Amino acid sequence: MKTQIIERPVAIQAGQSQEFTIKANGKAFRALISTLYENKIQSIVREIWSNALDSHMNAGIEDRPFLVTFPTVFNPTFIVRDFGTSLEHDEVMKLYTTVFESTKEDDEDATGKFGLGSKSPFAYTDTFSVVAIKGGMKRHYSAVIGTNGIPSIHFLGEHETDEEQGVEVSFPIQSNDINKFRRAAKRVSHGFEVKPEVLRAEEEDEFEGWPELSTLLEGDGWKILNGYIEGYSAQAYAKMGPVLYPINVNAIEDLNAEERQLLQTTILIDFKMGELEMTPSREALSYGNDEPTIPSIRNRVRTIVREMVDGYQDRYDACSTYWEACAQFALDVGASNGPRPVKTALEKTASWNGEPLKTAMKLESYEIGPDAEFCVLSGDKRHGKVLRFSEQTSTEISFSASVITFVEDIHNDKRAAARIKHHLENMAHMPKYVYWIKSRTQYLRAKKAPKIDLLELLDGTEILLVDDLDFPPKVSYGSGGGYRAPAMVRQMDYDGDFDIKVSLTSEEEDAGGYYIPLERNEPQYPSHMRSPKYMFNALRAFGTIPDNAVLYGAPKTLWKRFEGDNWINIYDIAEEAFDKSQPKASVAKAAMIDAVQRSSDLRFLRENLNVKTLEGPGGAALEAFEYYKRIEGLTKPDTSAYRNLATCVGKTDHIEEWSKFDDTELEYHKLCVEEAYPLLGMIRRRCNYEDKLVDKVTHYVQVCDMAASYDSQDEITIAA
Repeated sequence: MKTQIIERPVAIQAGQSQEFTIKANGKAFRALISTLYENKIQSIVREIWSNALDSHMNAGIEDRPFLVTFPTVFNPTFIVRDFGTSLEHDEVMKLYTTVFESTKEDDEDATGKFGLGSKSPFAYTDTFSVVAIKGGMKRHYSAVIGTNGIPSIHFLGEHETDEEQGVEVSFPIQSNDINKFRRAAKRVSHGFEVKPEVLRAEEEDEFEGWPELSTLLEGDGWKILNGYIEGYSAQAYAKMGPVLYPINVNAIEDLNAEERQLLQTTILIDFKMGELEMTPSREALSYGNDEPTIPSIRNRVRTIVREMVDGYQDRYDACSTYWEACAQFALDVGASNGPRPVKTALEKTASWNGEPLKTAMKLESYEIGPDAEFCVLSGDKRHGKVLRFSEQTSTEISFSASVITFVEDIHNDKRAAARIKHHLENMAHMPKYVYWIKSRTQYLRAKKAPKIDLLELLDGTEILLVDDLDFPPKVSYGSGGGYRAPAMVRQMDYDGDFDIKVSLTSEEEDAGGYYIPLERNEPQYPSHMRSPKYMFNALRAFGTIPDNAVLYGAPKTLWKRFEGDNWINIYDIAEEAFDKSQPKASVAKAAMIDAVQRSSDLRFLRENLNVKTLEGPGGAALEAFEYYKRIEGLTKPDTSAYRNLATCVGKTDHIEEWSKFDDTELEYHKLCVEEAYPLLGMIRRRCNYEDKLVDKVTHYVQVCDMAASYDSQDEITIAA
């Protein structure tokens, strides 16, 4: 990547001048390499991979994956092998011994430019190996930090080979960092269009595959993700080359509300090489006044918001009616997972034929004139024994695609309620909203024109004339055509008893419903299941039975009359409803989230660790903090309905089995925290609220992490 260096005309009058230099000592190299990266492991993986990708691009094989071998217990070595242009001997000796020396500074498509990435393994280890294969020769090198702290490269030898050209970089890994490298590689992989090919270090070494990003919405060079990126914060990222850079929204000036909201979502925005400037560590963007970062991001964000809004507006323009456009608009802005900045912009600008779109509107009786009456059939009115028209003088109607409107001519009323009820009961799917209009004129036209023409407003919904609806079928009263006596049954009350006597008409009996058999007024049900009260409530909560349904008890003398298809014994459907649900994944996820949130040590760190003030390399506490935060951000499935129904059908053992989850990662973090911070429990027990607990915990964690870091460096030095 080309470096943007602005030439500055400088005029100085001085007796003597001397340019600054950097002394090549151990302190300088440590500052430039070892302390450069905040997240050392992830940065090393990213830098080595980026070099491999750049080499493949230079060789014209960017669609070919390079190779990665992860460290294992028996082979604790991290290896990256590419098949690119490779390096000659002189190039290796110069490249690996010169800080800020890069072969890519004049390459607009290359990721690197600082000349630091090739030295990045020194941020973790004092030694790493380089193998360069080119021109039929295989050359071996060892990069080492000497006793004076100054790195050096050593040529170990060469031999002829028929291996494909390329470069291999490898270095040893501490056993407790094996999983860290795998997790870091998965996070880094999100930026690579062509994922590396993973080689198994040994027969038992398994790799579960690279993670995939779930996309909610995408356009030209951008995508909004459905959820978090594992290992990253929930925020906007700029993708330039294979690297994901977090965008600091506070650094970007002159943004409106929608643009700022967009950068507060988990969005990935693609940028061309050179459109942004990054820090030498390549962990963050640089926002200097003379750098292109701020104007590039600002322009892209504005373009994206316009693109999003224009895409939705095109959808509304294609609608044939105002209602249809409003229904689509209501769906878009009401979506729980929709991008908030788009919703904000649409609420200001969305229209159809110049008319602003709404999600709902308030309807007053005076607005529709004296010759029409309007009624919304809500849930309690739909499922009642008899539909009843109740005129609303003022009501709010919601724009939706799931609407049906019945229009009744008052002068030609022929059992309108029965015909509407019969039609609704025979629909495959009950509409979300049901409207009933009574008209005193055929076309709802008053002598004095109303402010709102209901039929014009509802154009785009299903509108049916009551006169066109079928009548309910006539009831047969016995085999001989005689009279059928009403069914004297009992209705379950609030306490779960069947003391309420109810007389069902022939129509009500034929309409059917939910029941259980009674014998001597006692409900008859399987012994391993719970009583009708609990079962009925569980099925309603589960969604198997409507909320407003009624449960009847059928005396033994009437059992045969309840054997038709219209009457359902709740115990006949309970076990089937539970078995069909199979909520294994939801129950396991909920159990996992509960287990993590119940972990006292991890929860304590989440509440009392100030990660913003942490200095140094970071350790088990930071990893546990990030793990807890990630799990905390997950949406916990509501499994109460499953659990209640499982109890009612006697299958709580299923819930217990489904609650099992892979707790490897949780136990790993708990063990690491326990071993790394042995006094953390005492701090939690002994400190009072007024003791500035956050400061104490953060300081203790930092001290332990720094001590662990020094111990690790000593181990590496001794091993070397």
